[in-house]
Amino acid sequence: MVRQTPVNGAAPEASGEPPFASVGDVSSHATDLVYDVITLIELQFKLLYVDVREVLSRATGGVVLLAALVAVVLGCVPVLLVATAELLVMHAGWGRPGAYFLIAGAAGLVAIAVGLVTVRRLRSVGAVLARSHAELLKNLEFAKSLASSPRRNPQDRGTRF
Repeated sequence: MVRQTPVNGAAPEASGEPPFASVGDVSSHATDLVYDVITLIELQFKLLYVDVREVLSRATGGVVLLAALVAVVLGCVPVLLVATAELLVMHAGWGRPGAYFLIAGAAGLVAIAVGLVTVRRLRSVGAVLARSHAELLKNLEFAKSLASSPRRNPQDRGTRF
């Protein structure tokens, strides 16, 4: 068996293995660690790329809806509101200020309701990035544990205390 003291009293050097880790062993383990860290970073960026693509695909509908809302408000709604207020003045006998105030208030309430729905939809899209954030935190903790864990003597490999 590897790394065991022979029964006949021969030194470990007689078996051809050094008693402690050689420079080659240390550099090999350091290279393995660097490779694992680079692989972890690569996977993290791939996950981030997938999440950003998903955010963009989910946000597209909300952004289009918001742009359409702005276009409608800036274009035809003021004319429609004035026309509705004038209908109240002509057919219901209301005064102009009262009719304009009522129509403007109703339109404002509708705009607020649509705005709240839009903000809620856009907020839920950001939850997708929580997956990347959680995975990044796990990976950072793993990398920290690799860097901070005490190094065991190579002769202790395979034994548990």
